[in-house]
Amino acid sequence: MKQTETSLVDFSRRTRAAAAIVGALGLLAALPALSTGALAFSDQDLAKLLRSNNCAGCDLSEADLGGADLANADLYGANLRGAKLVVANLDSADLTDCNLNGADLTDANLPNAVLRRANLEQAKMLRAKLTGALLTGANLSKARLQSADLSGADLQGADLGKARLRRTLLSDANLDGANLSKSKLAWTILAGSTLRQADFTQAKLEQTDFRNADLRQADFQRASFLNARFNGANLAGAILKAARFEHFFFGKRSEQETAAGFETTVGIAADFSGADLRRTDGLTQAQLDESCGDSTTSLPAGLSIKPCPSEE
Repeated sequence: MKQTETSLVDFSRRTRAAAAIVGALGLLAALPALSTGALAFSDQDLAKLLRSNNCAGCDLSEADLGGADLANADLYGANLRGAKLVVANLDSADLTDCNLNGADLTDANLPNAVLRRANLEQAKMLRAKLTGALLTGANLSKARLQSADLSGADLQGADLGKARLRRTLLSDANLDGANLSKSKLAWTILAGSTLRQADFTQAKLEQTDFRNADLRQADFQRASFLNARFNGANLAGAILKAARFEHFFFGKRSEQETAAGFETTVGIAADFSGADLRRTDGLTQAQLDESCGDSTTSLPAGLSIKPCPSEE
């Protein structure tokens, strides 16, 4: 009798163990499908977009829309995370509040597109055309904007922290209050742009063109400049504490530039505390007379600067 009971117990245990293994195998088999479903776009949403050009709030994550004509499309609040939009035409499209995190917008056409509060973090936007685009409050942190054209774009309050801007066109753009901290700018044109209270802390600025730009109260603390050009720029109230300059140019260079309207900067009224200005070009005593510094400010021979008022 005892042997029979023991056999029944062992059988029951083996049965439960086998069932557990089968259940686990079934769950593992289902995981790829569950994962794919969580990340893939909705076929119905994609069909709706291509049929009607209207897909507000749709799930188009990782969809391949390369070369698609989406001019004037309504994509308000759509999920386009990781989507492929290479050479896509999004002229005047509404992408307000869209998630474009990690999307590929290489050579995409987005003039006058509306991208208010859009998430473009780590987006690839090489040679993208965004002239006149509305990007207020957009997140472009770590975005790749090499050779992109954002001339006349509105980027007020946008986040471009750690973004890469090489040969990027931002002339006549509005970047008031924008964050460009730790960004890398090389051969970038910001001529005529407004950058009031913009944050350039620890940014690297090589061959950057700020001619006639409005940089009032911009923050350049610990930024590094190489061959930057500031003809006619307004630096009133700008903070350049501990910034480093090499061949930083304040004044006019040629009669041609003067004729084109790039006037010499007269009066900077900036805070140069801790800044190294020994390698600047065109810096005059008249310009420094309206600025201030401290005991750690380094100046070219023969120039002086008054101490900044104590913050205490």
